[in-house]
Amino acid sequence: MIALAGLSAEMGLLMLVYLDQAWRQGQAVVVGAGCRLRPMLMTGLASFLGLVPILWSDGTGADVMRRIAAPMIGGIATALIVVLLVLPVWFGVWKRWRAGDRM
Repeated sequence: MIALAGLSAEMGLLMLVYLDQAWRQGQAVVVGAGCRLRPMLMTGLASFLGLVPILWSDGTGADVMRRIAAPMIGGIATALIVVLLVLPVWFGVWKRWRAGDRM
C-alpha cells in the first residue's frame, strides 16, 4: 500500500505541476493534462502489467502475494482515472474560483 500511495502521489503532483504551468501560459487545462497523458498511462500500465502475473501465479506464497497484488491493481486503475479525469476538472474549477476572488 505504501508503493500505491507513492505512485498515486507522484502522478497527482506531476499532473498538478503541468496543469499549473499550462494555466500560467494562458493555455487550457486540457493542454496541461494532455501533456502528461502518455507518460502517466505508460507508468500506470507498466505497474499494472507487472502485477498481473502475480495474480496468475500458483506456488508457494502465491496466496499471500495475490492479496497484495489485487488491491494494488485496483488502486492503480483508480488513481489513473482520478488523476487523468477528476484532478484536471478540480484544478480548473479551483483556479477559476481563485481568479474570481481577486477581481
